[in-house]
Amino acid sequence: MYEESRAFFRLEDCVLCRYEYPFIKEIKKGEATVLDISGGGMKMVSKEFLKSGRTLNLEICLQSGPVKLAGEVIRSQMEWYVTDKGKETFCTVNVKFDDSCYNEKKKIIRYVHVCRTERNQAMSKKNRKEQ
Repeated sequence: MYEESRAFFRLEDCVLCRYEYPFIKEIKKGEATVLDISGGGMKMVSKEFLKSGRTLNLEICLQSGPVKLAGEVIRSQMEWYVTDKGKETFCTVNVKFDDSCYNEKKKIIRYVHVCRTERNQAMSKKNRKEQ
């Protein structure tokens, strides 16, 4: 069986994430789509460029309920794609969760474990039916 070399298992997922951060004299807010998530961090896509090193307050909308924690942008990259409307840009953002958010990170670890187990069971059931 394949073992990941990361500290946490990563789950490819597609869930909503709301974020906010201080900017000059205001709090900026935005939304992003989480592409993958683990107990240590996540990768998300945003319409806004988020600078590396920026601290974010996050609310990740998991099926099991919202998880609120802090994180730091460790990598951010502008990308573009072509749609019917023309060229559109977005930002791929890698976020590392703050270690002080232990209880919230445990909720994410549990969510990843449950989802991976359900997906593995579904694949096993599908494979048995095809045989």
